[in-house]
Amino acid sequence: VPLIGRKKRILVLRSLKRRKWHSLDFLPLAAFLGWIIFHVARTPAVHSTAVSEVGNGQLTAEVLNAIICETHRVTPATPMASIKRINKDSLEVHGKILTKGDVVALQSFTIGHDSEIVTDPMKFMPERWLPDAIEDRKGTPSEIIDHPLLKQPFSAGARKCSGSPIAVNEIQVMIAQLILDWKISSPRVTSLED
Repeated sequence: VPLIGRKKRILVLRSLKRRKWHSLDFLPLAAFLGWIIFHVARTPAVHSTAVSEVGNGQLTAEVLNAIICETHRVTPATPMASIKRINKDSLEVHGKILTKGDVVALQSFTIGHDSEIVTDPMKFMPERWLPDAIEDRKGTPSEIIDHPLLKQPFSAGARKCSGSPIAVNEIQVMIAQLILDWKISSPRVTSLED
């Protein structure tokens, strides 16, 4: 009987250890929510627009998604590079020939802050992600920010985070509820430089 009790305790400890490691999955989500609150607080126009839309019951997933995309552009939760090795014989990207074995890094922070790609890159403007603005970017160098790997957190394609639909829904609900329940402001911080 003591042996069975001991095995159960060992299994419980192993289970807790696993849960501890799984809790690390929530760190990017928590960091991302922190950045959303920061940007909404330092941008009174965005906050007041969102408050009026929530108050009228018109805060749409489109507006919430625009806030999420703009937050990801300005301050990605994980701004590190995604590094890949070319496995084809050769590949042409924007006139550059990459050969098999070349290493390529995709890193969203720099692209999202390039003034040749993004107008007024240090300004938090969720309206850049509304359908009309996306349509206006088509066929221009700025269109690159609409790429699935740059546009939203959680990556894209086969390696996309499997929990991303849940995370996006959680973020949208949390933003809407925070905006509804609280006046979010930051009187002393108005820019990233502050």
